[in-house]
Formats: sequence, structure tokens, C-alpha cells
Amino acid sequence: MAQQQATLTISGYVGSDPVNFSRNENSPACSLRIGSTSSYYHNEEKAWKERPTTWMTVKAYKSLASNVLKSVHKGDAIVVCGNLNTESWHKDGEDRSRVVLEATSIGHDLNRGISEFTKTSYARNRNVANAESKNKDYSENGDSQNQNFAMKNPMSSKSNSSNSQENSQENEEINDFGGQLDEEQYNDIERGANDFRKV
Repeated sequence: MAQQQATLTISGYVGSDPVNFSRNENSPACSLRIGSTSSYYHNEEKAWKERPTTWMTVKAYKSLASNVLKSVHKGDAIVVCGNLNTESWHKDGEDRSRVVLEATSIGHDLNRGISEFTKTSYARNRNVANAESKNKDYSENGDSQNQNFAMKNPMSSKSNSSNSQENSQENEEINDFGGQLDEEQYNDIERGANDFRKV
């Protein structure tokens, strides 16, 4: 049976500064209260009216929580997207519960103001890691293609190996004369060749 989640996007104003409730500094977590007030047009009074404000608890975790604690403050207009969850607990002999919005994204509502964005080091490092991973994939694919080409073209590999051996032998022959012939050695070879022709 598929698990269903209720996804919700809500806009409103932050009721108080976000609170850090994490007990582990390596795993940030925070909560805040957002108040959303909708309006409607009253036909008889021919005016816009506001409905009662709906307050909701929002929770964020990990890098989102860390950035929210540094970016969001009381009175800010924000947009929150996340999944609705029900938290239950027992207190004073009674079972209690509340609906909480577990945020996946939080940002300022630019309909109501302006904001500046600063990319975090975590995001930059993640981009670098992704680029390095792609380069590694390209390199591995290139090596794999070369290996496949060698398997499909064994004669080409043998030819390259034969050429390498011939070049090695030529180098060894030259190295017998110290790597380079001087004039006297060259004349000796010429005299030997002439004597061979006379015979």
C-alpha cells in the first residue's frame, strides 16, 4: 500500500524568531510559527475583509534549519513548502496532538519585499563534487572505450606492439655506438661496406 503525504505551501508572516531545538550541533533543527491571514471580498459592504489568522508550527532540519536560523526573523514574510505531519504526546494525563508542517523549502515572499541571496559553502562544495564526479565518469568512459577498441581491434594492438619493439631494437643498435655515430665510426662503416662490394 502506497504511503500518502499531504503536501502544503503556505505564505504568511513569522510570529517569532526561529528556535533551535537540536541537541546535536552536527544535526541542526529549528521551529517557528507562521501566521497566515486570507482575505475575501464582502459583496454587501463592497469591501475586502480579513478572515481569522491561521497559525501553524513549522519545523526544518539539517542545512535548511541552519540557513533558516541565519536568514529568517520575526515579522518576515515567507513562503513555506513541506509535508503535513501530526505530532502526538501525553501530558497531564491527557493525550494531545498538533499538526506540524515539516518544511522542505523556506524562502522570503518577494511579493512583500526584497531579499539578497548568498550561496553557502555547503552548496558550493556540492557543486564542485558534482563536477569532479562528472569528470571522473568521462575519464572512466574514455578508458573503457579504449579498452573496448583494443579488444575489437587486436591487430591494431599487435601492430602498435610490433612498432614499439622495432623502435626499441633500433635504439639498442644505435646505443651500441654510444647513441650517436661520430665521423671516424661512420668512415669505418663505409670502408667495411666498400670492401664487401669488392669481394
